[in-house]
Amino acid sequence: MIPFGVMFLVLRSMYQNRSVIHSYTSGQMIFYYFMVVLISGMSSTHFEGWRIEEIRRGQIDVYLLRPFSYLKEILLNDLAGKLLYILLFTPIYIGFYFLAQSILPFTLPTFTATTLLLFIFFIIFAYVVEMCIGISIVLLGFWFEGSQGLEHFKWISITLLSGSMIPLEFLPPWLKNITARLPFQYMYAFPINLIQGRATFSLSDFAIILISCIVLFGLVTLLWKKALYTYTSSGG
Repeated sequence: MIPFGVMFLVLRSMYQNRSVIHSYTSGQMIFYYFMVVLISGMSSTHFEGWRIEEIRRGQIDVYLLRPFSYLKEILLNDLAGKLLYILLFTPIYIGFYFLAQSILPFTLPTFTATTLLLFIFFIIFAYVVEMCIGISIVLLGFWFEGSQGLEHFKWISITLLSGSMIPLEFLPPWLKNITARLPFQYMYAFPINLIQGRATFSLSDFAIILISCIVLFGLVTLLWKKALYTYTSSGG
């Protein structure tokens, strides 16, 4: 949260002599990054590195010999950690809200119950994307010793193309056209704009999300089936 605290100071300086930047008022911009912190805390995953090391050391034998899938173990372990994180994160986030208000005051937008449900749906989608990409990177560890390096590529791609680092409206036109054709925008930029009343959800948006989930689930399933035939260990 420290980088976002620094970002709030930067925003206060940016809006010192102007009221609107790229159609964002100072209040809308500060709320945008405030929601980025929330979505990131709820959806981000960080298990790739040590999971790949687990595979390399041959420590997953138990999940191949018992009726409890290794993929289920990854998911349930991360969900348990996520629940604990949310419990610890909530009071800090509330304190962060009051700190942000003291640096650059902003008002919460008004939204309907439907918008709130859609926002929760997008948080779940963001978590699914993070989880599927993370598991895919882990499964590549069955073949490539240095596959954990892809974790950095995942973070760079999501940060740049989802709107978590900077609102997509600030990107150059050619990069904005790329993000418009990718599902990453539905992780951060779109749900935040939705709750701010700057975007509307349509069937085409749902179709992109659905297709993305099918592709990601298919990739994970395919990699797992292939990985089972390449795994070897002695002991474990």
